[in-house]
Amino acid sequence: MQKRRSRTEWQKIIEEFEQAGLTPEVFAAGRGVNANTLRWWRSRFRRAAREEPAETVTFLPVAVEGWPAAGGVAPSSVDVALANGVQLRFEYALDAGGLCDLANAFGAVQ
Repeated sequence: MQKRRSRTEWQKIIEEFEQAGLTPEVFAAGRGVNANTLRWWRSRFRRAAREEPAETVTFLPVAVEGWPAAGGVAPSSVDVALANGVQLRFEYALDAGGLCDLANAFGAVQ
């Protein structure tokens, strides 16, 4: 009777299998596991990897510097530089309240 292994143990076995470059039969025989069970766990981990959600976007708090005082004129565009190098330009007048509304729309302000 074969030992019952945890998901974590199978994950390590599958990682070793994929690095070994052996057939499921040869690898399984060397590890004392069933080749069909090895294939099943490999399929399960691959399926789970495909179903994982895309990278989550996290918004950070921002400080607005040099914004016009009350009654001042807002700039005609606002540039936002993200940490990953992406730059966004909003080509319309956007006051501080509008910037907060935009941040709220993306869930950045709590």
